[in-house]
Amino acid sequence: MTYFKDGNLDPLFHPVSIALAGITVDNPEHWTRTFLDSLLEFKFEGPLYLVNPKGGEIGGIKVHQSFADIAGDVDYVISTVPAGAAPGLIEECAHKGVKAVHFCTAGFRETGEEEGAILEPQLVEASRRTGIRIIGPNCMGIYCPGSRISFNVDFPKESGPVGFISQSGGNTGSLVQRVKSRGIRFSKVVSYGNACDLNECDFLEYLAADSETKIIGLYIEGVRDGKRFRQALRKAAEKKAVILLKGGLTEGGAGAAAGHTGSLAGNEVIWDSLCRQSGVIQVHSLEEFADCLVTLRFMPDPGGRRVALIGAGGGSSVLIADEFERCGLRVPPLPGKIRERIREFTPVAGNILRNPIDYS
Repeated sequence: MTYFKDGNLDPLFHPVSIALAGITVDNPEHWTRTFLDSLLEFKFEGPLYLVNPKGGEIGGIKVHQSFADIAGDVDYVISTVPAGAAPGLIEECAHKGVKAVHFCTAGFRETGEEEGAILEPQLVEASRRTGIRIIGPNCMGIYCPGSRISFNVDFPKESGPVGFISQSGGNTGSLVQRVKSRGIRFSKVVSYGNACDLNECDFLEYLAADSETKIIGLYIEGVRDGKRFRQALRKAAEKKAVILLKGGLTEGGAGAAAGHTGSLAGNEVIWDSLCRQSGVIQVHSLEEFADCLVTLRFMPDPGGRRVALIGAGGGSSVLIADEFERCGLRVPPLPGKIRERIREFTPVAGNILRNPIDYS
C-alpha cells in the first residue's frame, strides 16, 4: 500500500510524529545531532522519538533501542544509519506503520562504487514492497517552518510563499541563509539528493498545486524522467513563477554532479531551450537566484517590456542597456516630459538625460 495518493505529499511536510534513527548517543557534537537540535529549536509539536541500539537518553529524551520499543505511532523517520543498514531499516519501519523515511545517509550510487550501486536498488525494492516513500538518500530532507520542521537551527521560523526543491543539501542551506536577511521566507523546502524514490517531478507537481506556495525555485543536477519533468515544469510555470538553477552544464560540472548525487547532467543548449519553451526563469548562480527571488517577491508585476535605467557613467550605461535588450526588454528614449522634470533639479552639463539616464 502507499500512503500518498494522487501525488499528495502533505504527510511528508506535516507529520504527526517523527523518529530519528541512528542518532549518536555519546557525542553531543556529532553531526547526527543536527536534526534533533533543529527540531527542538523549532519546537516541533508532535511526539519525537530517538532510536539507537545502545539505548540511553539525550537531554532527558529516552533513546529507544528499536522501533518495536516505541509505544506510540511513528509517521516520519529521519535516518542517519550507515548505508548498509538502510534496507533493513525500511523493513523495521514497515512493521511500525511508518509512512516515509528521509535518508540523510550517503554511500550509495553517488560514490561510483559497486557496493553503493547495489545497495540503492535494494532500498528502492524495499520501498516499493512496503509502500514506504523515501526522500534521498544522501540529502538533508525537509524544511517546513509551518510544521516546525528544519534541519538547520538558524533557518527562519516564519513561513512565506516560496517553495524550493534542491538536489543539493549544501545549496539548499546556502540559498535559505542568503535570502534570510532580505525578507524571503519559505513555505516548503526539500533537499532530495539521489532521488531513488521521490524525485524532482513529484515535488514539482506537489508545489505547483500547493496553495501556500506562490514562487517555485529549483536546483537540479539531473532528472530521471525527462518527458515527465518537461510536462511538470511547463504546468508549474503556467500557474506560478518558476526559477531554475541547473548544475552540471559544463563538462567539469557534469563530472562533479555524477560524483555528488549520481546524476546525468545534460546539455546546456537543451536546458536553455527547455526553460525558454516552458516560461521558466533560468539563473546561473546562487547570487542571481537570490536576486530573482527578491525581485519576484517584492516588486510589482511589470506592465510591459519597456524600462527606464539610471547609470553612473556613459560606458556602463551603454553596457547595461545592451544587457537589458539581450534579455528581451526595451530601453526606449525617455519621454520629453520626464526629461523636463529632471532638468528642474539637476544641471544638464555632466549628465545625460536620455535612457539610460547618466546621472553623476
